[in-house]
Amino acid sequence: MKGDQEGTKIDVPPSMYNGRLDEKGRLKLSVDLQKYFHSFPSKRLFVTSLEQNTARIYPMEIWRQNEKFLREHQGAPQETKNVAFMAALTGSETEIDAQGRVLFSTDLRSRANLENQQLKLYSNKGHIAVLNEIEFQNRFAMASLTPRQDVESLERNGLQ
Repeated sequence: MKGDQEGTKIDVPPSMYNGRLDEKGRLKLSVDLQKYFHSFPSKRLFVTSLEQNTARIYPMEIWRQNEKFLREHQGAPQETKNVAFMAALTGSETEIDAQGRVLFSTDLRSRANLENQQLKLYSNKGHIAVLNEIEFQNRFAMASLTPRQDVESLERNGLQ
């Protein structure tokens, strides 16, 4: 971590965390994740899904960069429209409450199938991905197919 004072940017935690939505749709964040989000100047978060099978928690500064990218991207206009639509459909602005919880919208909870189950959280390109059990198992199965070959290939290309 680069620092842990409020307002000092810190690196996103590299670990995977467990979580669960409470009865009101709030997710309790680990202390490490809270510190990461609190290191941004704005305490606002954008919670959404871009593909309906996972949720994403973005610091607002990073989400604004995505909005700019979606406005200016020239390569795939239909993909851009689709992703922007999905983000708006399930997205909501929120903040971490005094107990370290983040509220997920009702629409997001149902579309990403996040309720009444263990969730997995991990960092990915500045946001926190939230996986339901099925999505976690799918990704675990895929990652487990060729782990040695994957590592060796990446080491040849610079992984240390």
